[in-house]
Amino acid sequence: MLNRLLRLRSLRTKMILSLVPVTIVVIGGMTWLAVTKMTSAQQKSNYAQMRAQAAETANAFDAKLGQHVVITRAMVAAMEGYTGNSRAEVKSILKRITEQFSEAGAGAYVSFAPNGFDGRDAELGRFAPFWARGADGKITYTNSEVIDGEIWYEAPKKAGRLVVLDPYLFEGTLLSSYVAPIFRDGRFVGIAGNDAIQTSLARQAAGVKVLDSGYAMLVGNSGIFISSPDKKLAGKSTLAQLGERKDNPHLVEMAAAIKAGKAGQIETTDPFTGKDVVMSYAPVKAGNWSLVTVAPRSEVLASAHSLRWQLLAAGLIGILLIAAVVVLLAGRLTKPLKAFVSRLRALNDQSVAGLRDGVSALARGDLTVEARSDVALLEVRGE
Repeated sequence: MLNRLLRLRSLRTKMILSLVPVTIVVIGGMTWLAVTKMTSAQQKSNYAQMRAQAAETANAFDAKLGQHVVITRAMVAAMEGYTGNSRAEVKSILKRITEQFSEAGAGAYVSFAPNGFDGRDAELGRFAPFWARGADGKITYTNSEVIDGEIWYEAPKKAGRLVVLDPYLFEGTLLSSYVAPIFRDGRFVGIAGNDAIQTSLARQAAGVKVLDSGYAMLVGNSGIFISSPDKKLAGKSTLAQLGERKDNPHLVEMAAAIKAGKAGQIETTDPFTGKDVVMSYAPVKAGNWSLVTVAPRSEVLASAHSLRWQLLAAGLIGILLIAAVVVLLAGRLTKPLKAFVSRLRALNDQSVAGLRDGVSALARGDLTVEARSDVALLEVRGE
């Protein structure tokens, strides 16, 4: 038993070696679980914020495009409600509308079907007035000569409703047309529309700030670029074509989703920078276009990574503090036992030896040897 008690001197070390690893495993496991769940939640939140920004920015563009939609509908209402047959009056109405446009190339027009206005086409020619603001800022008038077969005429006629045409290049300028059919007594008599320059929309898209180094793109329903980091693509190339050239199927899939008017998000390689990015897209409903935000994945996940390291640091500090408490408590708990062991050693080295000599003399019949102990009464208490 004495040997067992003597081994108590290693009890503090044994307690530390037993409790500290358990503490590390338990606290470390709990920390890792917290890190995994919280960083995952932060990552989802960041991705949701990217989608929300795309939707919010798309709504801003939708409001701007909506102004042109309202103008076209007002023109249709005016033409359908017009009961006169004065070509001069109609020209005057269109001129006043065009005067509202400040950008060069913008204009308003109506194109009536053969004899669809006053029945005097044989005498005066087909009535298709068009007012537009020129590069010099002046408003000029022309009568459209080519009408049938043109998409801006045939598309609303076939659809029977307002149509926003995908942007197209006209004499080097990116335009978009907002056209709608004119009906009288349920009969198609022509179309009304207005053209808008996309320069301001492209500038607005280029000015969208996405995190630190991200950007925004504006594309038409067909995926035609209106705004992108490569200005040469505007009106000339589509998102799907770029995806095929870059061997990036994600861009092709996104182009299909945009054509269907859907919102979404993908992780892919930026075709312009080569970085791993998160692309979020949302429909611009007025034109059935789409606003695409592009942000480096490292920036999207920056706050999640920061949170992860903060949690790991907190867990490490927690482990160190608990380990220190274990060491402290182990020392306080084993201190009285260490004193007890010291007294036992003294008893073994001194008192037991003295008693043994006295008992041996007594056995020999020698009563002159005193059996004594040089150790005080054994007392165990904490210090």
